[in-house]
Amino acid sequence: MANILDYIMWRNDVPLKKDPFNEIDNLVFAELAYMDTEGIVGDKPTPIKDVCDAYFERFGFDEIVNRKSYCALAPFLMKEMLEGERFNQVTVSDYINIVDKAQEFQICATTYHLPDKSIYVSFKGTDDTITAWKEDFDFCYSDSTNGQKKAVEYLESMARKYRGKIRVGGHSKGGNFAIYAAAFCDKKVKKRITDIYSNDGPGFRKSILETEEYRSIENRITKIIPDSSLIGTLLYSSNYKVVKSTATGMTQHNAFTWQVNKNSFVATELTDAGNFAKQTTADWLEGMSDAVRESFVKTLFYGLEQQNIETFTQLKENKKNAIKILRSAIDIIPKDKKDELIDILKKFVKSGSKYMDDVLLEKVEWLRQKYN
Repeated sequence: MANILDYIMWRNDVPLKKDPFNEIDNLVFAELAYMDTEGIVGDKPTPIKDVCDAYFERFGFDEIVNRKSYCALAPFLMKEMLEGERFNQVTVSDYINIVDKAQEFQICATTYHLPDKSIYVSFKGTDDTITAWKEDFDFCYSDSTNGQKKAVEYLESMARKYRGKIRVGGHSKGGNFAIYAAAFCDKKVKKRITDIYSNDGPGFRKSILETEEYRSIENRITKIIPDSSLIGTLLYSSNYKVVKSTATGMTQHNAFTWQVNKNSFVATELTDAGNFAKQTTADWLEGMSDAVRESFVKTLFYGLEQQNIETFTQLKENKKNAIKILRSAIDIIPKDKKDELIDILKKFVKSGSKYMDDVLLEKVEWLRQKYN
């Protein structure tokens, strides 16, 4: 079973002029946005080889593969890209990473300059900070967040700075940012956008989908979700493509588990678990007012702030406090919705929590032999 790392090795010698940019290429650049290139990538395009060499020199092989995250293998995509004509001439620029606790937003983005003279503006998903996670929760009661507005600003600044056609995308929250930025950017910028990608990103409130801005770019959106998606089915989307994953439950959010075949993903339909997540969360949210949703979110994150918990890692290390804080927030919700939420949470926890499936572990061992 092959994933995006295999794809890069297969298609590396096929230039974009022979096999145009496709949905898997999109995911590659969405994943690369998770690389911390602070001090490596500046405001001028840097050859991808220089970026890759500096990155591996800074972090080292063992530190990279031992990271407990969905994007641990992203740097190896870049390493493989150097091996062939398709992407070895890519340049990288304009890395930003902002976590603003006061304004409650997190945004990280990078711009990739492709051999076909286009740029791919890539938004990173949620990081480990509680600030970033709160912004994710804000989606359920707010039409826009400060992070989404910053995404618009970043996209517009890249359009002013560089010529040519624009692709924009991201994974997880980055996919949501990509769609929002494309929808609400300046009309002149919007005309240059050819493709918009959301890779298992949460959707929007219905009010956003009904706007003229969203409808104007709707036919350029490609939303991709795994077959038991829990994140990509949150809130509302106009359409999406379901792809097969080697993992289960939450682990499917790891895009390295998505199966590929030549130059496209292996298409399938939502599993029972995927349909459960889609319908149950929608029904649960529909039964509550915006005021109750907002009160729940603010109570939850105020509790975390009072305990000086600033990262998701700290939260996992303080499970007793986390459960206590969650209970305080849940008490705000009407009893019938409270019971539903507890049931949903139990099912989600049971659905899978492994960080890597066996297929990916084999890839890690293969990489260890090849590069270390």
